[in-house]
Amino acid sequence: MSMIDKNIKDSFDTVAANYDKAAFLQHEIAKKLIAKTIFIKDAPQSILDLGAGSGILSELLVAQYPDSKITAIDNSEKMCEVAAAKPGFKTICADARQMPFSDWACRAIYSNL
Repeated sequence: MSMIDKNIKDSFDTVAANYDKAAFLQHEIAKKLIAKTIFIKDAPQSILDLGAGSGILSELLVAQYPDSKITAIDNSEKMCEVAAAKPGFKTICADARQMPFSDWACRAIYSNL
């Protein structure tokens, strides 16, 4: 992990506990992303929320696609702890450049900012 990557991860670890309260922009963008899903006719069986942070978008994906298997992935351990406390999706702490999935493990990928 490069020094820049470590600094970013450490920054997110530091703010994780209170992130949702201050993440106005992330909430708004997540709502806009979900609004665009009305054009998807069939719900994907599996969805990946890449760089999920505290799970803001993952929660909305659960509401939109209750029968889909949703996985939130982030490299910040503290953000993953916050996300894992939310119901309806699985959380994995991993680097997006070295994901622990096969090529076709997810049928849809979302990413918020």
